[in-house]
Amino acid sequence: MNRIRLSKFALEENYPISDLILFLNENGFKKREDSNELISENEIQFVKNNFNSYLNQNSENYEDYKNKFLNKLTTKSDVNTPVQLKIIEAANREKLLVERIIGFTDFDWEFLIAKYNGEVSQPVPFSIFDEIICDLLLVENLSKRKIGEILGLNVADDPAERAIVEKSLKSLKDEDIIEGTTDGYQLTDIGKEYAKNGIKYSYFNRNFTIYFDTTGRNQEHAKSELRKLKSEKSQLPVKAVPVSLEQIREFAVFQAPEVHFPENNYILQSTTLINAEKYIAKLWVIFLDNFKENKSRVLVYDESQNKIVEQLSKDLNNRDDLKKHLLEKLVQNTDELSITEEVKSSEQIHEENELIEKQNLLDVAQKAENTVEIQKLQREFKTQKRSFNSTEFELELKEIFEESNDELWFISPWLRYHAIKYRYNYFEQQLRQGAKIFIVYSLPEKENDIMADERAKKMLDELESKYRNFYIHQLPKFHYKNVWIRNKNTPNILYTGSFNILSFYVDKNSKNVRQEQMIKIDWNDETETMYFNFIEEFGKKYIMKEGQSFNNLIDSVPFTVDVEFLSKIKTIDNIKLNTFRNIGFPNFDRTLEQLEKSKSIALKQLGKDVFLKDLMDVQNQVETLFNKKVNRITKKKLLDSFDTLIQDYYFFKDDFSEELNELYKKIGKLQTSN
Repeated sequence: MNRIRLSKFALEENYPISDLILFLNENGFKKREDSNELISENEIQFVKNNFNSYLNQNSENYEDYKNKFLNKLTTKSDVNTPVQLKIIEAANREKLLVERIIGFTDFDWEFLIAKYNGEVSQPVPFSIFDEIICDLLLVENLSKRKIGEILGLNVADDPAERAIVEKSLKSLKDEDIIEGTTDGYQLTDIGKEYAKNGIKYSYFNRNFTIYFDTTGRNQEHAKSELRKLKSEKSQLPVKAVPVSLEQIREFAVFQAPEVHFPENNYILQSTTLINAEKYIAKLWVIFLDNFKENKSRVLVYDESQNKIVEQLSKDLNNRDDLKKHLLEKLVQNTDELSITEEVKSSEQIHEENELIEKQNLLDVAQKAENTVEIQKLQREFKTQKRSFNSTEFELELKEIFEESNDELWFISPWLRYHAIKYRYNYFEQQLRQGAKIFIVYSLPEKENDIMADERAKKMLDELESKYRNFYIHQLPKFHYKNVWIRNKNTPNILYTGSFNILSFYVDKNSKNVRQEQMIKIDWNDETETMYFNFIEEFGKKYIMKEGQSFNNLIDSVPFTVDVEFLSKIKTIDNIKLNTFRNIGFPNFDRTLEQLEKSKSIALKQLGKDVFLKDLMDVQNQVETLFNKKVNRITKKKLLDSFDTLIQDYYFFKDDFSEELNELYKKIGKLQTSN
């Protein structure tokens, strides 16, 4: 296991070294304030997880330290943003003020890539002779001799001039432009067309590919958009592509103009399918509810590009059948959405009307390109926004997580995996910065009710074990959702759960859709009372838990007690319990005082023999060297041994003060040789 110097680690992390050493010793890691003291990887991880919380509770200068510490952090890059939050952020940038995010779902966007070999006719300019001959034949049919005479060539007697005419005639005949014999030539039907346009055509074969968007059904932009997606080839064979030559020509104008572009007289004459393969791109479809126009629309998000794909969004919005199917599925499978007979409340209607008015003002400002007014309206909306549906609330939380906080409370009847998964990395970031996090969930209303998703509970149990400033408790049954943000230097913030009614219908009975939301309200006396009731319940849980840990240790005392066992008793979790100390709960304070007395008694009873042995070892070393000269290194080692004795057995300092003082004086009197 790698180890580095403790002083170097403290300097790099901007940790106060004296507080750090005290923290480590209080938690069973024996350390001295020595430039050569080392710290292991496991110890470093423990410090990073819990030291800031310790300072928050114990250091008078914590705020100054905290500001210096946070200045080092690049908060936004420290946390890997879950893809779900990236989706919400992207949608939030695109949506109108009069739209709310309903939700989102993953979606397989299917398309075909077909490879063809095509025969293409290509325009070729006439040579001078070819053009003149065709122009003559447009007027009348002519023999070879007559053509020569008009051109001023003696085809009867001059072999060279005859060869020139015969070569041109043969070329035109081979290209099916003229027909006939030496006695008379005439233009074919296609030859007449070529002669009138002044060009002829050559033919060539070329391979090309066509993208068929079987999902969006927009072939004009299929190739340019679909080739950007991260997709996987389907293993299922494509036996046929059911399109005609005319359809391929239509698609090729946009996707393969090198084989078909009538404006430049490139004409695809025939095709042979070489192969076709099916591809699937994993995308996300986001649904927006427009309460101004009482309708929904979709946005398509591509994770690989981290953006909304505008063209695919337009295409899917044109697929009413598919859009309706996906929306119905989303409503059915989303816990925060449900079918209801309820109608919009007057409060919701009032809030929506205010947003419609702001959207109208914003539309006017955008049309006038008034950037000052646009920014002003956007700021007003952000600061005045008080309601957030469940997806929008994740963005609100993200902004909170990106600030430094003292206490965060998450109160919900259930622990759902998707909610914990989104927030897990942010929880860890806040915990490492010293914030306390409290998770409250409800006891079941019925015997078989499952209130905590197994995966979510496992993740939270890991945090509870890893961090001394993370707390979780299951309290008597309740049905509300709250989030509390408590800070020493700013007003407390309260979010409480509510519902709104969406503006569209998803089934044939035209029932409404109800969506969960969180409302931001002012902290009040009722919430303050609830807070103290909750914190008292948490205190009861954790004092009982730590008391049980102490009793388990006392019930399993080994035959030979050593420093490691004593360390387990010493480190019964003071950090976790300090949160509830001296804040108005006398029963807790009495129980904690009794626990600490019991720890002190146990340490003295169980540690006396091992303490006396270690004390005697140091005394004997000093006695052996007392009348001799020793080097400075030896004397320093003895002083270090004395310091370790004091740190490991601080609970004997008063009982053995004379012996310890005498030992310290003797070490000081040792004569050094250099």
